[in-house]
Amino acid sequence: MDRGANAKSCKSLIDRVERNDPNVTELFILPTKTFGGAEVDRLAQIIETGSNTYLRKLSASGHKVPNESLYNLGKAIASSPGALTSLAIGDNSMGHTGVLAFTKGLKEGGGTSQLEEIDWSWKGIGSSGFEMILNSFDSVHCPKLRVLNLRRNEEIAESDGEYSFQSISHLQELDLSQCGLSGDFAVKFFACLQQETASVIKLKKLHLQENPLLANGFKALLPLITSSPLEELNISKCQIDDEAIKNLPTSTPNGTNNLQLLDLSSNGITATGAECLSEGLKSPSSALSQLVELNLAGNQLGGGGVQLLAKALESRQQQLLQKLDLTDTKCGPNGAMDIISKGNLKSLYLFNNNLGSDGFMALVPTLKGGHKTLEHLDLGGNGANQASVVVLLGALVEEGLSEENRLKVLVVGGNEGGDAIEQICARIRDEDATLDIARDKKAQAQPQ
Repeated sequence: MDRGANAKSCKSLIDRVERNDPNVTELFILPTKTFGGAEVDRLAQIIETGSNTYLRKLSASGHKVPNESLYNLGKAIASSPGALTSLAIGDNSMGHTGVLAFTKGLKEGGGTSQLEEIDWSWKGIGSSGFEMILNSFDSVHCPKLRVLNLRRNEEIAESDGEYSFQSISHLQELDLSQCGLSGDFAVKFFACLQQETASVIKLKKLHLQENPLLANGFKALLPLITSSPLEELNISKCQIDDEAIKNLPTSTPNGTNNLQLLDLSSNGITATGAECLSEGLKSPSSALSQLVELNLAGNQLGGGGVQLLAKALESRQQQLLQKLDLTDTKCGPNGAMDIISKGNLKSLYLFNNNLGSDGFMALVPTLKGGHKTLEHLDLGGNGANQASVVVLLGALVEEGLSEENRLKVLVVGGNEGGDAIEQICARIRDEDATLDIARDKKAQAQPQ
């Protein structure tokens, strides 16, 4: 066999698994390697015998695997008490027949799977395969399964069937992003939550980005936000507009909820929707009351919308929100000033808001001597000239950094750079070496 063929072989890796090498706890098989039926069958045989006690993770996406081999692997995983806890296998030709083969093996393995994480993203899984997954990865066959990734299986939503979380109620993280999920699909899929209690659903992280959920899909999600342990929800690029945001409840059952991270970036939210979000942020019992991180980047909130958010955050007696992304929201200088001075945030992103030189000059008073709460502030990509950047940076140290200053990272890259900025940065370094000014540095001349 020539060197090229040897370079593609997985034999040496599988040999180490067979020898029970304690250093091989995770097996990563790149798509450039050969990992087909013969390799999977051999690995399944090793797992089934129980001779390997160290291998816990197999990551082999991008390889075409015969259905018979998927069956063998599923059976081996279920029959071996020391088997894999994390699995990613198959390519986008896998489809529902591959799912059927694997789940059949899993059920016929005669034992209980130890799988905690399955990544079947971009595997060509359609509605039939999705239903098999819901029916097979239950608390009987996969009682320890916590993470299920089905990202980029775009035909999942083509079913007219009824869905329930009951069979996968033990899941803690579910990724259905880029699956073509419509609002009607979301209504069906999450309808069961209106009857189920928080004790049934254990889901903490839900990824639904880049699905056309629209207003009715967003509304269908609300029971999940207000009556479950859900902590993170990503609904970026889901065609959610102001009318959808108006459905946010002003109070939650028993006045409690768990949502800490909400990503609403790149939707159709304007100042009208920002007003609804502001009301939610002010209310101590709303669905937004426990948020630690909120991403509104790519929504055209305008200065007025951002000012409403700032006012809401200023009025909160207990400030939990720490990170706010307002990238590309057309916040304007007034919005930027208000959110910096009143937001009581730790991290704030105002990248690409076209603040310009006048906007930077307007921000000078808000950053004089640093900032008492902000640790990370991104003002990059705003088209400010070098002179205004220098004045802004100079305000930090003109009278010395305040004893209350918490600022550690200030991003001004993507604005005009130059020698004057380097000089003021050197002065800032002398004042506080821990304060990082992230900027575009002048290119160094290369030796001839």
